[in-house]
Amino acid sequence: IPPRLYAKLCGLGRLPEQDLSMEPAEKILFETAPVKCKREPAWGYQDLALFIGLALTSLVCVTLVLRIATEIFPALKPYIQLLSLPLMLVLYAVIYGILWVIISLKYDQPLWRALGWMRSTIHWWQALLAGVALSFLVAFLGAALHTPQIKSPFDRFLHAPGWILLFGLFAVVIGPVSEEIVFRGFLQPLLARDLGMIAGVLITAVCFGLLHGPEYSGSWQYVVLISLAGAFFGFVRAAGRSVIPAVIMHAGFNAVFFLSVVFAKHFSS
Repeated sequence: IPPRLYAKLCGLGRLPEQDLSMEPAEKILFETAPVKCKREPAWGYQDLALFIGLALTSLVCVTLVLRIATEIFPALKPYIQLLSLPLMLVLYAVIYGILWVIISLKYDQPLWRALGWMRSTIHWWQALLAGVALSFLVAFLGAALHTPQIKSPFDRFLHAPGWILLFGLFAVVIGPVSEEIVFRGFLQPLLARDLGMIAGVLITAVCFGLLHGPEYSGSWQYVVLISLAGAFFGFVRAAGRSVIPAVIMHAGFNAVFFLSVVFAKHFSS
């Protein structure tokens, strides 16, 4: 294949202009030099394994810190769920740092853009409405599957306005941003690159659902429903060619359930 055609096929555009001062032999070498296609995304499965290993290690460390703190100060045990929130924020920061090391240091790419944080063809209000609609669909399917009612360990703290605002911040902002950049920003593009878009979306969604399983005592209904929601987030991320609509959709989805819990606790008879 002629080098210039090969470069266009790889999406590299025009080759650099040749130096007219080069000797004929050097020109021939330049014209016949191979042009490498840029891999998208740049990271691979070794990077994924490194990320999982470091993330799990960080989670273990955070859990140990929480356990040690409650052993040293027994009075903190009734508030262990509250203490887990700031530690979760630390964990998210560590995960962000791991992604920065892999993407920015190793591959010299801008982190947020590489993870898909860019302008999308899907408007923010469309993604938000889709998230709200998805929450009602999941609630309807949950009723059809006879999903068990599992009481959240945070329920007894949802009386003070300050704690309600804190939980809302985690549920509607911090959680969706952190989870989407990991699942739909880092994992899904890698799987979609090698397995195809549909397989990448579905496998990522299943991983997303399984990760949330322990929060709901391993109930298979919750795993199925959260995996379904993750699949919708994934298809929106793929269709919009950006992770931002997935984040907004996720935020709208979580907001409906969060507000319903608050309403049921404070305003229902």
